[in-house]
Amino acid sequence: MAKMTIKYSAAIRLAYSLRIDSSEDRNTLYDELAKRGYMWDSKQARWVELVDEPANPPSRLVNIRVWADMDSVEQVADDLARAMQRSGLRLEKRSQVYPCRPPQQLEGRIYLVFARSGGE
Repeated sequence: MAKMTIKYSAAIRLAYSLRIDSSEDRNTLYDELAKRGYMWDSKQARWVELVDEPANPPSRLVNIRVWADMDSVEQVADDLARAMQRSGLRLEKRSQVYPCRPPQQLEGRIYLVFARSGGE
């Protein structure tokens, strides 16, 4: 059984009010709500309708989270950064290693930000 998070229980309530079948898995429900213009606002802890919201232009940045065991996460991030740079992206920012919370405390995360070249 899926964990009944605030997001999931709010999605079920919204689906009921919109007459959407919520019997599928949570990701299918979230996708259906997104198709109808609803997005989860974690700060407000509610689904908000954004169907008429004007879109900003897309970012020229590529953000990647590298998540691996603590013994290899830095090497994996280095390898990924080199591969991305070979494909023409410029590394703008690299975070420190952030250890994960239990029960994943043997894993860590590094955040990489790349910029696309101006001519694309």
